[in-house]
Amino acid sequence: MIIFIALLPYTATAVSGDEVSPFPPKGDVNGDGHVDTADVRFILQYIVGKAELDPYTSYYYADVNWDGAVDTTDARIMLQYIVGKIDHFSIGPTAQYQLPDDPRLQVDAGVTYTTSMSINNKFGAFIFTAAGDGVFQTPLPFRIWLPPDYNETDDPLPVFLILHAMGNEMGTDNVKQLGIEPINNNLLKRYRAIILVPQTDSWWDSGQLLEFLSCIMEHYRADSNRVYVTGTSMGGLGTIDLLASDPDMFAGAVSVCGGGPVDYAPLLENIPIWFFHGRLDPIIPVSYSRDLYNALLNLGDAVKYTEYPGLGHDIAGAAYAGNDTLDWLFEQQKETHI
Repeated sequence: MIIFIALLPYTATAVSGDEVSPFPPKGDVNGDGHVDTADVRFILQYIVGKAELDPYTSYYYADVNWDGAVDTTDARIMLQYIVGKIDHFSIGPTAQYQLPDDPRLQVDAGVTYTTSMSINNKFGAFIFTAAGDGVFQTPLPFRIWLPPDYNETDDPLPVFLILHAMGNEMGTDNVKQLGIEPINNNLLKRYRAIILVPQTDSWWDSGQLLEFLSCIMEHYRADSNRVYVTGTSMGGLGTIDLLASDPDMFAGAVSVCGGGPVDYAPLLENIPIWFFHGRLDPIIPVSYSRDLYNALLNLGDAVKYTEYPGLGHDIAGAAYAGNDTLDWLFEQQKETHI
């Protein structure tokens, strides 16, 4: 007897409006919403000729290592997942994330994925290009993380934007920016949020970032009262510039060895910000954070400031160590401080 497995063509289900949800999990060969031994059994039956897989649907979900073939390697990887030796499959450019119908967004086909448990394989890779003519036509590569249960609830999620520094993480490969603080597995497990990690090869452009954020919030199930931003060095400066460009968008921010002009203080009033800076910083003077913090404190704002007396510019590890910094950030909500 030949068993023929065919799933109906699958499209992302809108939660409300134009919001989109992830695809069913890679490995769900029989379409029951779970990856278990039944799916492995179907693959083994296919290999020995006792079952057939529809090439447009169930074959796609069975090829968990993205090598174009369904074989014993896929079965072995699925078994490792089932017994807990790996915690996910390669997401691939469209395996867990589908882009909304928006000409500003496209898949970044230049990013490759493997079956490893690296951070790279856990983020979707896309490119944002502003629709308007003129100023913001330079494409913005970005990575996006959605919680695995994104489509299982209607609850809006906080949005967390992470801006990298001026260093090796700059470029257009859409990979290197994932190697910065605070991006790690603890971030993904502890904070249920839409996490955005863009990449630039120049300086952060606040206008482009704001249009990018608005686009994401238009299409995904985002909580407009819980939009956060953090960055280190150039990213810390970009964080403050972004807040000053649209103070009403953000619920809170963390600026690490960044800061900004004291003249920004009236614009940043009512935004909870935690500044971190090394007193011996030879690249961005400590006064960039210290003076702006004091100006905000004089306005009565609930800002925080941590200065490391014996440290210079490399303080990201200290600033994001443990959970205190991000726990504080994710507690902030616009409606509680306006």
